[in-house]
Amino acid sequence: MAIHHIINDYNLAHGGAQRLVLDLHKGGLDEGLSSKLLGLSKSPIYNIQSARSLHYQSVYKLIIFIKLWRYFKEEVNAGDIVHVHLFPSILYVSLLSIFKLLPKCKLILTEHSTSNKRRNKLWGKWVDYLTYKSYHKIIAISKGTAEAFLEWKPSMKEKVQIINNGAHLTFDNYVIRKQKLRPVIVSIGRLHALKNYRTALNAVAELKNLNVEYWIAGSGQLKNELISQATQLKINHKVKFLGFVSDIPELLKKVDIFLMPSL
Repeated sequence: MAIHHIINDYNLAHGGAQRLVLDLHKGGLDEGLSSKLLGLSKSPIYNIQSARSLHYQSVYKLIIFIKLWRYFKEEVNAGDIVHVHLFPSILYVSLLSIFKLLPKCKLILTEHSTSNKRRNKLWGKWVDYLTYKSYHKIIAISKGTAEAFLEWKPSMKEKVQIINNGAHLTFDNYVIRKQKLRPVIVSIGRLHALKNYRTALNAVAELKNLNVEYWIAGSGQLKNELISQATQLKINHKVKFLGFVSDIPELLKKVDIFLMPSL
């Protein structure tokens, strides 16, 4: 029996889902399991055993659906477990199952967010019906994620199971921080609307009489908009955009307050 992890990409700069998938895959290999990882769009060339990427610029291509079907035909056997993450990967696998193009394997997906653009839209209900229909289990990363999903799809209650997101505890001891004249606040995550950095910047702008810095570690499509917002709020001298940071524990040692403004 093999476990196949399928995701849009496994680029660590793109978010927590990618890190979770890499941890699951590497952890499975360390435990002696037959684990395979497939990224449907372009991923960095990491030195990872049994991992491959299709290297397309966008995951929204018909050729990817065809390549995924070929992967199942060549790599997946009856009795295997297929664990899928993120849209449209979860839709592609479900459609292959609906068209009876898959072997008899167990299909699992992990729901990583409390919302998506498809919810509360008529066409979204039909798309998500096809997306979730084929999965035997739907793993929610938190109670809030499960509750939001079941509000959208109450008929799937029997499929949903909560497995809270974990984190590596990389510190052996507490970090002793000395008092600073200018404390540093940090937020970590991709520059996406769901991370709610606009509200965080508005909050920092309210701290007019406090000498603080606000650092944002992450990359993404909203970078220019957020830089423009910081300039308009006249707090650009307080805000630093660090881009993607690979060593998060080392970054956390340098700062004083962690802020997670995520929706």
